Amino acid sequence: MEVAVTFMVLLGLMVMTAWRLTRFAVADTLPFVRVPRDFIVGWLDPRDEDGNKTQVGGKEPPLGGFGRGVAYLMTCPWCMSFWMALGTVWVTTNWYSVPAPWLVVGAVWGAAGWLSAIEGWAEEWWRLTKNRRYEVRKNLGFPLQDESEL
Repeated sequence: MEVAVTFMVLLGLMVMTAWRLTRFAVADTLPFVRVPRDFIVGWLDPRDEDGNKTQVGGKEPPLGGFGRGVAYLMTCPWCMSFWMALGTVWVTTNWYSVPAPWLVVGAVWGAAGWLSAIEGWAEEWWRLTKNRRYEVRKNLGFPLQDESEL
């Protein structure tokens, strides 16, 4: 009984760690994470302001379609959560005995990807409702909040 409870707590901690590391790698705006990520993604998959693919100096981007694929994998929470789950389970297995680590990687990957998807949905919902609240206040003539917060 005690071993099962310990494993469940450990599994929960691995899921939360993989989820946070995924968020850190894909979407965090800390300069030491964002700047290199944006540079690499912009180099592998250059796009204009509208999100349309562009060419660098009239040539195909470095590594061509493969580079675009790598850039996509670097910005996809579901894809990145696999690598974070794999690393989290591997590191945890070095200190604790994790039974069937390949199955645990799948469970941690699925849960971390699911949490990342929910977080992305919640952020988008908050951004849209904030814009909607601003427009309603503006149309009704109520005092407006600072537009820079939108």
